[in-house]
Amino acid sequence: MAARLRSMLQSLRSFRFASALPQRYLGRHCTGRQWRSAFPDATKADIRQFLLGFVTAFGFLDDEKLKFGPGDPLRQIYRDLYPSRCMPDGLEFETLAADLRTKHGIALGDLLSDTLTLGELFGHVQRSRA
Repeated sequence: MAARLRSMLQSLRSFRFASALPQRYLGRHCTGRQWRSAFPDATKADIRQFLLGFVTAFGFLDDEKLKFGPGDPLRQIYRDLYPSRCMPDGLEFETLAADLRTKHGIALGDLLSDTLTLGELFGHVQRSRA
């Protein structure tokens, strides 16, 4: 039952927020070089898989994954998506946390801060694979 509810919420979130990329990211070019520079030992596939999990959790389109760079703070992306604290969210952090726990054994709650960047989170994912 919980899995079905989660799936329904993901579908609704994807419908509601697909293409709702925050303004600051709309004009960005591919950040692939930034990722490869920051993580020279990571494969392109590893980076893209990580970013796919992130954009899926946040309800962005798959082809928008490389609009996000390693220096982007997670909380800033969230605040750009929900500028008003009165807006109900789509459980983005909860979805991302469940994905990280299932795939990598990482507890996002232990890492999450106002300054945690996508690159720092990817670093934790990379270390979990070692």
